[in-house]
Amino acid sequence: MKTRRLLRRWQRRGVELASTLAAALRRCTTTDEAAAVHDLRVVLRRLRLHLRAGRPLVVPATVAAFRRWASGLSHASGPVRDYDVALEWLEANAGGPVALGRLQARRRLVWRALRRRLTPPPPALAAGFRSVGRERRAGERLRKRVAKLEARFRLAVQTALPRLVRLPPEAQHDLRRQVRRWRYLREFALPAGQSKSDPLLRRLVRLQTALGEQQDRAGVLRALGRVQGVPRVARLRREARDQRAAARRAIARAARPFLRPGPR
Repeated sequence: MKTRRLLRRWQRRGVELASTLAAALRRCTTTDEAAAVHDLRVVLRRLRLHLRAGRPLVVPATVAAFRRWASGLSHASGPVRDYDVALEWLEANAGGPVALGRLQARRRLVWRALRRRLTPPPPALAAGFRSVGRERRAGERLRKRVAKLEARFRLAVQTALPRLVRLPPEAQHDLRRQVRRWRYLREFALPAGQSKSDPLLRRLVRLQTALGEQQDRAGVLRALGRVQGVPRVARLRREARDQRAAARRAIARAARPFLRPGPR
């Protein structure tokens, strides 16, 4: 993609993400639905990466202020999302009213902590995208930055995947983050209309999905550990462990293209 076109896309996409974030925040102030929390977390992740890709072009103070604000919101929304995943799984697997009730009570506590964090983002965010000049030099800096980040994400993924089964939980979570960032960056950098046909992007989506399934089942098992002594918990734990094992097999299949030598 030509450098100026890449720059224009980065600017347009940044303004769109800032608008989507504002809408997601407004929605979360009126509802505590799981979908609203999920959408908020997705746009936060995408916007953080978008700013990271364009860091040479944005006023450093704007980037730093947004990262501080977004980090606090992400940390507060993480426990809410974990309970939402566990509750959705329990409802789909006949978890029973006792287990559901206990987890819903815990979810309400962490939701109140998140609710206090739903403050507006730094006001200079959207203006920061619009104020970037469109000269060729700025586009070239962006192109180099995107290429550098993609190489970094590729190396991180290909280094961690062969050791996946030996990685501690936090390192496995970091691998999922690296895959997700690589996917988002790839989606941004591809020319319009090529996302659906890009082989690498399809492989990244498969790998991210499989890693997410494993992490979600691990979260379900942690949640079930908090409701010991209620009916059906032993059966539910067996089902969650079986599904986690199936997710690990899916990860092994999805990882194969990234472990072969040569271009991906």
